Amino acid sequence: MNQFGSRIKELRLAKALPLRKVAAAIDIDQGSLSKIESGTKKATQNNIEELAKFFKVPEKELKTAFLADKILIALFDEDNAFDALKMAEEQVVYQTKNRKKK
Repeated sequence: MNQFGSRIKELRLAKALPLRKVAAAIDIDQGSLSKIESGTKKATQNNIEELAKFFKVPEKELKTAFLADKILIALFDEDNAFDALKMAEEQVVYQTKNRKKK
């Protein structure tokens, strides 16, 4: 249930970097980064942008993982989660099309 934090930890470990170095590079404290990785604290939009730059990965990749976590938290244990997702998807498509027309 922590796609975003797991991905950040995976990127950090792949470069053999300690938490303190990544935290310093994106200007947050080490404890906050640890909590983001473990999923006990949510990243901010600025955190997402800075982490994407630091790790040289597309911001869209990290934001997608972040949003997936938010959706999962909202729908976890809901009997009609799939129906809600389908309805939301339809609305996203509709809203996107209407926004492009304006």
